[in-house]
Order: sequence, then structure tokens, then C-alpha cells
Amino acid sequence: MDINESMFREYDIRGRVSSDELNEQSVSVIATAYGTFLKRRDIDKVVIGHDNRDSSPKFTEVAAEAFRRQGITVYDIGLSVTPMVYYAQYYFRCLGAMMITASHNPSQWNGMKMAVGYSRTMTPKQIRELKYLINNPQKIKERNGKIIKVNLRDQYLNQISGRFSPIDQHKLRVVIDCANGATGVFAYELFQMLGCTVFPIHCDPDHRFPNYFPNPSDSQARKRMKEMVVHPYIRGDLALAFDGDGDRLGVVDNHGNDIWSDRLLIPMAASVLKEHKGASIVYDVKCSRALSESVQSLGGVGVMAPTGHSHIKEAVRRYQSPLGGERSGHIFWSGSYYWGFDDALFAGASLIALMAKGGNTLDELLLPYPKYESSPEYHIPCPDERKYQIVDKIKANIQKEYSAEKIITINGVRLELDDGWGLIRASSNLPELVVVLEGKTKQDLIALEKQFHKILEEFPELGTWQY
Repeated sequence: MDINESMFREYDIRGRVSSDELNEQSVSVIATAYGTFLKRRDIDKVVIGHDNRDSSPKFTEVAAEAFRRQGITVYDIGLSVTPMVYYAQYYFRCLGAMMITASHNPSQWNGMKMAVGYSRTMTPKQIRELKYLINNPQKIKERNGKIIKVNLRDQYLNQISGRFSPIDQHKLRVVIDCANGATGVFAYELFQMLGCTVFPIHCDPDHRFPNYFPNPSDSQARKRMKEMVVHPYIRGDLALAFDGDGDRLGVVDNHGNDIWSDRLLIPMAASVLKEHKGASIVYDVKCSRALSESVQSLGGVGVMAPTGHSHIKEAVRRYQSPLGGERSGHIFWSGSYYWGFDDALFAGASLIALMAKGGNTLDELLLPYPKYESSPEYHIPCPDERKYQIVDKIKANIQKEYSAEKIITINGVRLELDDGWGLIRASSNLPELVVVLEGKTKQDLIALEKQFHKILEEFPELGTWQY
């Protein structure tokens, strides 16, 4: 069958559940091609898990059967978060893994994240190979693999909680928002295990996402967190939000302020660099200048990488970095700390441990480090078939006006100015452009926003800026 190529993103697959995108037949075709991809690499075991979307259990069943027919042993761990699937690879010594999820996308979407080795997910080049295998199906000699259903929930939670001492002296009051995603099945219990007093918001899984999409960067999702954390009957120390498949973290401090992950990475990096002098800290192109400056002042080496969990994981591995992260909330602890994949539950636990260790509030933890005025992550609707062309045109326009040392093009185009910077890139997951701006002052940020509105106004197909 023909597969809609718009579903193939830079490092995963996402599409609408429909007759012409994701359905039982197309899932079977994609899973069969992925099984061939694995067999080419002599991989004959795969873990599969799924989020709580309405279509996810059936898609998991279909994919598992496609693997079984190829003689692959399948470990079906059921309702999961993506990092639990990655952990299961280590547990079962299994190099293949598929997570059925569309993460924070709306409820009518679904998708697949696929692994190739431990703590490694498909790169853009490997996604292209998968697409080739779909368009050029190989003859498959049907074999009888096995489907083994197993519940790893307790093992997964215990291996996280066991890395931290219970919080007794500085018992933290933590608001947790899971936006009715799968993470709610895990987060409440984990933070209780860590000794926190937990105030849950929408931790019951509901595939309709009736309140808001499980996107911790979304301003609507953060509104309820902010109300809860400052409520006089709660007086929370911080609030943590999780996306639909548990690999992205959002944070609000005890005053109700947004704390983006590029700022959280600074005290985390400070902790790491005390133990690992001169280590590399990896961060994506959307991250604050304050992070790179702080890493340098702390004696570390900053490494900027393209946005995307696959890109950051690869950079963490390449530079043997103990810590990496993205502004959007993917945080990667590696080496002696953790497994090297993005686990929002572990990242949240790490942050709480840092606060408890020093008896600090989150604002006190961040106080020693520089802070600039950062915009939200703006999303501008743009047709999928046009978004990369538009970014290339913008890049060419900027290159005519500014010198090369002011322009970073590893992912979209980031313009570095004395009073701040701005980034325009094509979203890897949705039909939109992403804009992030940062100024030294509020006035600088306002000026940058006007400048970038002007840069984009020549493209009439673009929609209204949203955040």
C-alpha cells in the first residue's frame, strides 16, 4: 500500500489516525519494514509499549504480530512511557524497541518512536532507510516469533527511586500535572516514593485529553499549574508537568514563574561539573545564551546540537557527556548518573534532589546564574510541504544581511546579535515553524520580536503566531 510520506518526521513517525495516514494496515506495513530494518542488523528482539491514546493498544497488537511473523521475539510491556520502553531494552538486553505514541500531539494523532541500540533512536538517515524499505518491501519468509507480555512498571519506578535518598529533612511539596497522559500512571507514585507531598492535576489517563494536550510547553497547560503551586492551601515548592509519553518535563517555580529547561540545565550542569571537571554539556539550538556562558564559567565545554531527541542522544554519546538537554524539556543524564536517554520522571527527581540537598527553593537554586529575557516557544502554522523551503529562504535572506559569525545554521537559522538572539526552524513533528527569541532586557526582546515579525511577513502562507 502507499504510505503517506508526510508522517515521516526527522526522527520518528507521526500522523493522524485515518484511512489515509495511520490505521491498522499502515501500522502493519511500517512495523514490517522496521522488522526488516532490525533483521538487516541481526537484531531479533524488540520491546514494544504504548501510550494511552484510544488507537494505541490495537496498533501495538498489529505491530507485535508483524514482528512475530518475521521470527522476532517481542516483549510487550503494555501501557508505558517512552523512557520505560528504553529501560526495558536494558532489562531484556534487547536492541530493538518501538513506542506507539504521538507524545504531545492532539488526541486524533498517533505515531511511533523506534530505537536502534541502547539509548539510541532512529536518525534522519535511518528514517530514510525505513521509508525505502516500505516503498521497496523485501520478501519475508514467515517464521514463528514469540510475543511475551510483561509488566515492568515496578522495576522501572524502583530503579529511578533507588538512585535517590528519600527526602526527609526538606520534604518538598510538589504539584504534578500529567494532562491525562500516560505519565499519570507513574508520576504520582514515584514522587511519593521519593518522600514528596504530591498534589496531582489530571493524573488520570484519558485518551480524549479533555483539558488540554499533554504538552508541558503549552501556556494553557501551565495556567492550572501556576494557580495550584501558589494556592495558599498548597504553597508548593514547585510544579512539574509531563508530556503524553513521559520524556519531556515542564517546570514552574514556587512563585508561579515558568522555568524553561535551558535554565534548569544550569544548576544540573554545575552539579555535574563539580564531579567531572571539563566535561562536555550538550544542549540544543533553542537554548539560552545563559546556559552556554554558565557552562564555560563552570569549567565545562558547551556543545550546541540540532533540536531533536535523536540528535541530542547522539551528541551525548559522541562527546561522552554526562548531561544534555533541550529547551523543550528533553533532559538526558548519562554515564554514572543514568542510562543516557530522555526520561522526564528521572529529570524531575534529579531536580528535586538538588533542591532538597541544599534546602533551596528553585529560585534560590537559580539565583547565582545569569538570566536573560526569553520568549515562549512561538508556533506558526505552515504547510508541511513548504516549511523547509521557507526556512531556507529566510536563511538566505539573513545571510545577505549579516556576517557569517552571527549566523548558526545547524538547525534552521539562529541569528546572534549583541543584545540577544532569535531562532527560526521548521518543526520536526507538526506543520509549523518554531520561533524562539531571547534578549538581554525586556526592551531588547520586544525589539527582536518586531524584527522577526518583519522577517516572516513576506510569507503569506504562514498563520498567526501562537504559544
